[in-house]
Amino acid sequence: MQLRPITAIAVLLLVVASLLVSGCTTSKNEQTVQANSTNTPSQNSPTVSVTATSFGSANSVTTNHGAVISSLNGNKFVKYAVYFENIKAKGVDADMGNPNSLKLRDTKSNLYSFDTNTFGIADQQVNGKTLKGLTVQIGTRPGDKYSGIVVFQIPTNATPKSLTYDDYVNKITINL
Repeated sequence: MQLRPITAIAVLLLVVASLLVSGCTTSKNEQTVQANSTNTPSQNSPTVSVTATSFGSANSVTTNHGAVISSLNGNKFVKYAVYFENIKAKGVDADMGNPNSLKLRDTKSNLYSFDTNTFGIADQQVNGKTLKGLTVQIGTRPGDKYSGIVVFQIPTNATPKSLTYDDYVNKITINL
């Protein structure tokens, strides 16, 4: 009778230890870069490069279907062209550009997700290149490049400070 509790505890400890060893942990590459600069790949650097360019704010945006979306009262839309390059991502980590992986932080440390209502934003000319709304690119290969537009809705008096791309493998913060 005395061995049953000890055996049960030993089995539980073995289960916990096997879960810890089996890869239930994650690692993340983190880097902070200035806007419009590129990451320099090294052994511990991110597997993708991410840069961004602000191209203004507005009270409304137009979709690819011609619909006009207005910001909520007291808010504005801020628009960014985001540029990605797969440096060394392979396999399941080779997806890049998911707008859900981007967060905007203002100078008061408030965080904002991209405005899902602006997902189908009309094509925009940015630095002589036509960009579409940002969507995830699946199965990219090293050397592949991708760019798109992401829009955030923030209070009119908010000042953007940084844009962070976090895809659970890479965490790259771009100071704006």
